[in-house]
This record gives sequence, structure tokens and C-alpha cells, in this order.
Amino acid sequence: MNRYITLTVLVLAASAAAQQPANLTLDECLHRAGTFSPVVRAGSVAVEKARIMQGTAFDPDMTEVSLTQETTTGDSPDNGVNFTQAFDFPTLYVARHKALKAETALAGRTLDSQKAQVEREVTSLYYTMLHARNRVKLLALTDSTFTSLLNLTSSRYTNGEVSRLDVINARQLAAACRADYHDAVDSYYLLTLKMQNLLGAECPVEPAAADTLSALPLPAAGEYSFATTVRGREADAGVELSRRNLSVARNEFAPSISLSATTRCLIKSFNPYDVEREAFKGHFMKFEVGVGVPLFFGARRARARAAARDLTMARLDRESAETEAVNEYLAARSEMLTAAHNLEYHTTTGASEADELERLATVSYTLGEINEIELIQYLQSVSDMRSRHADAIERYNQSVINLKYLSK
Repeated sequence: MNRYITLTVLVLAASAAAQQPANLTLDECLHRAGTFSPVVRAGSVAVEKARIMQGTAFDPDMTEVSLTQETTTGDSPDNGVNFTQAFDFPTLYVARHKALKAETALAGRTLDSQKAQVEREVTSLYYTMLHARNRVKLLALTDSTFTSLLNLTSSRYTNGEVSRLDVINARQLAAACRADYHDAVDSYYLLTLKMQNLLGAECPVEPAAADTLSALPLPAAGEYSFATTVRGREADAGVELSRRNLSVARNEFAPSISLSATTRCLIKSFNPYDVEREAFKGHFMKFEVGVGVPLFFGARRARARAAARDLTMARLDRESAETEAVNEYLAARSEMLTAAHNLEYHTTTGASEADELERLATVSYTLGEINEIELIQYLQSVSDMRSRHADAIERYNQSVINLKYLSK
């Protein structure tokens, strides 16, 4: 029984240790996401599959082998083994090979887009976690302050210095702050689980302890080029694939080629009519070369026209994607400038005023100029100001991240 209890304790301890969050830097998260992310791994398999499919470009029909025996003649092409092979016109194989290469290139561009999207999600989530952890710290400090003030108010109420109304008000403010603190802790934990899923990790992941919430550098203004972005390269690869498929459809109008050769195979024992069936000295009997010309073009013409429409749609999709991307970039640029302006106010004015308000409120309370309720109200304003400053940093950072990956 004791051994069973000991084993159970060890298993529970190991399970708890396995669920301890891993502290990773942003670079470590990005490196792990590029290797273990389920999305990236699936995209890599798709690229490998497309590369393997390039080996199907040259895929002629099966070689036909037939044995013929004519019972009334001797050595002749009618008594032999015939080998027949049909080929498409060489230009069709070339066109198929180029189309399969274009398909592989498209799969590679799609993988690049998936990697960029995963990097964007990981980076965005990382800075959101920094903001959430900062919020937990701010609420922990506020909760500690309000709890101390509640204890002080309760003590003064016992001494008859304040009313019951003051105690109830202080208790409600402390309870509300405590509830906000627990909500913030839960939200932060959910973010660590989300990061675990993005990275394909075995345990929750949180930012490195040395990383703190801070504003990212302001990106330099520059020209936006859709063609150089991952979305633009993917769209161009889609157009190229459609163009290659159209080339394949057009080359299907080319004639096919068939080759046939017959070698001697005279079975003397097979002689049901007892006739003279002597073999010649040579083994090669005959060969044939044929050309298959399509007389009915309806299906081929329809496939070519459909491929042409696919190319037109791919070009239209590319134009639509470029217009959408340009508009997204302009909107993201405007959002970033607005967020930067708001952050500048909170950094240069709001943060200093919060510190000054906290100092003056503490001094005024010490000198007896304000009571506990007024002090709590001032400290609540300080907490709100610092929270708005952190929110401004988070909004600005997310806008910078969004702009960076739109232009990548």
C-alpha cells in the first residue's frame, strides 16, 4: 500500500512538472514554429509531394507484348513475339514537365506564405502575452494596495474614525480589483496554451522572464511592392501554373507515335496440320512505325478553352489580390501612425502624470488632507492611466507587426 501511494505521488509530481510553462524568447519561438508548427509541417509535405509528382511527366502507355503462331506457315512475322509501344508527341511531355515544375513552385510559394503567417501569429501572440503579463503585474500591485487600504479602513472603523459606508466602499473596490486580477491570470494562461498549439510544444509556452512590455521601433516609410511580397509571389506562381496548363492542353493536339517490332518465335512442336515449318537464320522479323492523328477535336478544344479561362481567372485573382493587399497596407500604415501618436501622448504625458498623481495622493493622505476613500479614487485613476498606457503600447506593437508582415 505504501509503495502504491509513493508511486502515485511520483506520477502526479512528474505530471505537474511536465505542465510547467517553458520560457522562450521570441527568436526561440519563431525557430520552433518554423520546425514543429503543424501548418508548416503539412506545407512541407505538400511541397515534397509536388516534387515527387514531377516524375510523372513522362508516363507512356503500357508496352503491349503479344505472341502469334500461324499453323500453316513457316518462319514469318505471323510466328513471333510482337512488342508495341505508343508515345505522345515529345512536346507534350515537355509541357507536362514544365507544368509539374510550376505546380511545385506554387506549393513552395504557398509554404512561404504559410510560414509568414505562422511567424506573424507567433510574433503577435508573443507581444500580446507580454501585455497580458504586464497587466497581471499591474493588477497585483493595485490589489495589494487596495487590500492594505481595506485593512486600514476596517481598523479605523473599529476605532470609530470612519463610517460603515467607507468600509463597504473599500471592500467593494478591493473585491472588484481581485476579480480583475484573477481574470487577467486566467487570460494569460489561455494565451500560453495558444502559443503551445502554435509551436507544437509539449507544454504551455510563455515569454522569457527578461522580456518586458515595450514599444517596437517605428518602421521606416517605403514603397510597397506587391510582387515582392509572399502573397504576390504566390499569386504570380498561380498565374504561371495556369499558363503551363494551357500549354499542356494545346500540345494535346499534337499527333501520337507508335512503335512496333516483331522477333522470331517459331514453336515447332505446335504443328497441328503436320506442315513444313522451318525457321530462318535471323531473329528480327519486322517493325512498324505509326502516327496517331486526332480526327475528333471536340474534347481537346474544350479542354484548351477551359485552360484559357483558368488563366484569365488566375490573372484576375492576381489583380484582385494586389488591390486588396495595397488597401490593407495603406490601412495598416494609417493605423500604425494613429497608434504611434496615441502612444506618444501616454509615454510623454500620461505616464508622468500617473506617477505625479500617485505621489501627490500619497502625500496628501499622509498629511491628512484627503481620506481613505479619496485616496482609493486617486489610486484607481492611477491604475487606469497605467493600464491605458500599456494598452497603447499593445495597440502600437500589433500595428507594427501587422504592417511588417503585410510588406514581407
